[in-house]
Amino acid sequence: MCILFLYVANNPSPDSYKVILAVNRDEMYGRPTQVAKFWGTQPDILGGRDMQKGREGGTWLAMSKSGRIGALLNVLQSAESLSTASQRRGRGFLVNDFLLNPSVDAMQYLSKIYNSASEYNPFSLLTVDVLNRDIPQVCFYSCSGENKPHELPSGTVHGIGNSFIDVPFQKVKTGREAFARVVNDNNRVDAKTTLINNILEIMKNQQQFHPDPQMYRQAADQPETFLRGISSRFIKLPGYGTRTHTVILIDFYNNVSYEEITLKEPICENDAEWTTSSFDFKINENNNSH
Repeated sequence: MCILFLYVANNPSPDSYKVILAVNRDEMYGRPTQVAKFWGTQPDILGGRDMQKGREGGTWLAMSKSGRIGALLNVLQSAESLSTASQRRGRGFLVNDFLLNPSVDAMQYLSKIYNSASEYNPFSLLTVDVLNRDIPQVCFYSCSGENKPHELPSGTVHGIGNSFIDVPFQKVKTGREAFARVVNDNNRVDAKTTLINNILEIMKNQQQFHPDPQMYRQAADQPETFLRGISSRFIKLPGYGTRTHTVILIDFYNNVSYEEITLKEPICENDAEWTTSSFDFKINENNNSH
């Protein structure tokens, strides 16, 4: 599944963050994953990677030193749709391709994906482009419904889950409201620790918002226990749940703080161990070919 919240300032100030992004990755506990690090073959890209056989190297979230971020989310489907889904291209490489081709504008890239969306199982893709822009550009495309690639406005908080962006699940709606309060109260560089801790509190919230009408609209034939389990922002089901929290902060001067908290593999469900990876770097205009 996965869930994310994003704030982009429309009038950033030197003492605050112009981009605040938080993402939960929900996945099968047995799916092998590489923790966040700079990629060996592409050392300007930072993120975790899927190591599932046949999908090795794809990712759900990554950032380049040239100031581009890509985030991929699944879309909740009915059991019938899942059972009839054909083997399609790996969606995780959609993020890779965006980050590895900085000369391609985000809207151009999403338009290309729009034209080939039928090659993939349903997904939503968010892109952020920071460098050489007064206000970071945020673009979004979901191949569910009748959405086309479009820009999202700055100066507000966006919440995206596994439904249509304009019909959010309850856990997304309530999380977005909580995220907005945290940003409003703590968006200061000197309050970094408090900001991150308060964001993580939102992402780790296990309150279940069940029943959720939108979940039933999308997947009424899924087991009740599953729909109840995924109705919280932090998911914990047998064999499946929230495995990773990531917070990315970008300040006025393009300094980046990237923090990932993830379950250590092999994952023991009854005695899970979390590990933290933190990275600080500056967006480098020399890595950007715009």
